[in-house]
Amino acid sequence: MRRSVLLTLVALACLMLWIVLAFVRPMPSGWVHVPLVVAVLLAVRAIVAADDERAGGA
Repeated sequence: MRRSVLLTLVALACLMLWIVLAFVRPMPSGWVHVPLVVAVLLAVRAIVAADDERAGGA
C-alpha cells in the first residue's frame, strides 16, 4: 500500500475518533481535540507523500 493512502486512512480514522469524542459522546476536557490535531498533521503528511509519489520518489 502506498504511504499516502495509508496516511490518509489513519487521518480519517483520527478524524472519526475526534467526531465521536467531541459530539457523540461529549467530554468537557481539552484532550479530546488531540485526535483532530493528529488528523490534520497526518493529512498534511499524506499530501506531501502523494506529491513525492507523483514526482517519482519512493
